[in-house]
Amino acid sequence: MFPLENRIGLYIYQSKLQFVELQFTENEYVLTHIDEAYFDEEINFVSDKETKILNLLQAAFNEILARHEIHSSSLFISLPTEFFSVMKLPFDNTLLRQDLLLQFQWDFSHLYPHLSVDDTSL
Repeated sequence: MFPLENRIGLYIYQSKLQFVELQFTENEYVLTHIDEAYFDEEINFVSDKETKILNLLQAAFNEILARHEIHSSSLFISLPTEFFSVMKLPFDNTLLRQDLLLQFQWDFSHLYPHLSVDDTSL
């Protein structure tokens, strides 16, 4: 059996970066670090430039790294919920794949007219 890995979790919000580290020792996960760092200014993920967002994220992560020695190689990231549009739609299970995609695109365009279906993951 393969040993389970240590892991880091990063939770990104508009105003802060939260950090947790779990280490697997003696057949259980142990929470070894929990911390957060606030951004110098809130991030607007829609209108801010990518370089600004990356600089704010890097500065917050560097602040956390200065306080903790990391022992993990796996990283899990959680994004703000406003990044996602979730919908549950009824559909006819006799539709072919292409027809189902067309139906989904039509439903999506009516539920979220301000978004492009091309920017979605199916």
